[in-house]
Amino acid sequence: MGVDGCKGGWVAIRHSEDGSLEVKVFGAVLEIRPLSDVVAIDIPIGLTEKGPRECDQLARSFIGPMARSVFPAPVRAVLACTDFECANAVSNEKQGKGLSQQAFALVPKIREVDHAVQTSDHFRERTFEVHPEVSYCAWNEGPLEHTKRTVEGKLQRRALVESFFGRYAFTFAREFLPRTVADDDILDAYAATWSAWRIAAGVAVSLPGLAPRDRLGIEMAIWF
Repeated sequence: MGVDGCKGGWVAIRHSEDGSLEVKVFGAVLEIRPLSDVVAIDIPIGLTEKGPRECDQLARSFIGPMARSVFPAPVRAVLACTDFECANAVSNEKQGKGLSQQAFALVPKIREVDHAVQTSDHFRERTFEVHPEVSYCAWNEGPLEHTKRTVEGKLQRRALVESFFGRYAFTFAREFLPRTVADDDILDAYAATWSAWRIAAGVAVSLPGLAPRDRLGIEMAIWF
């Protein structure tokens, strides 16, 4: 199962061994935990106390022209903040660098997943961090030429999705999901599902190859 954050919660796409597809929006990430042997999710898992995560740095290098799509994960102390001013100040204090508004917008979902990892052994054991652009780069055997916000970029990503999941995969998801789920959320969830298949098959690669652990013992790696 591949999971991506969306308006109203999390969009999940499950691809079974028989080729069937299921799509659903979950309001809370812990609702997902019993539904799949492998869950690949587009959200940081494991956070540093100070400084950048190695996996984020490696991911930006890996995808080259799309590097700006990898937002640096916040330091753990930022999760205690509920407003941007606090988060920015804490980030500056801990690592001498502020936090972007885009990165701060992800903090509630990072906090939710961090709680799930800490409180659910099932979730922790079966859930892996991915990044859609890293997955698409590996899938395409090279960086994509266009960003996902452009018409060309959407078509390029959709072509990869339909080459693996079937000709009508995107249309199927679009018809069954509410309009609050954006097209790029669907495409990102499919990229996560592609990585989930590779993890389940034992052929996935992680950045870095030997994942460091944060203060709580949580691995920090991006899989594809």
